[in-house]
Amino acid sequence: MTLVAPGTCRFCGCHGESCTRSDGDKCWWANSTSTLCSAEACLRAEAERARRAKAALPPPPRRPNRFDIWDEQKQRRNRRRRKGKAA
Repeated sequence: MTLVAPGTCRFCGCHGESCTRSDGDKCWWANSTSTLCSAEACLRAEAERARRAKAALPPPPRRPNRFDIWDEQKQRRNRRRRKGKAA
C-alpha cells in the first residue's frame, strides 16, 4: 500500500485542481483528508476499495443462543456421570 500525502489524490495522483471532471469543471476534494478528488473514476475506485475492505472483514462472532447453553450444560452433566461410573 502506498502512502499518500494530503493534497494528492490516492487514485489519479492529481493535486486538487489539476484534473477535470466529465462536466468540464475542475475537481475538488471529496474527503476531509484531501486524499480523494471528485473525479468520477476516483469516486468509483474508492467505492470499490471500500466494498472490498468490507468483504475482507471476518464475520462478527456468533452470540450463543439458549440451545447452545442448554447443550453445554447437558454435556457437563454427562461428563460428571461418566466420571462417577469410572471411579
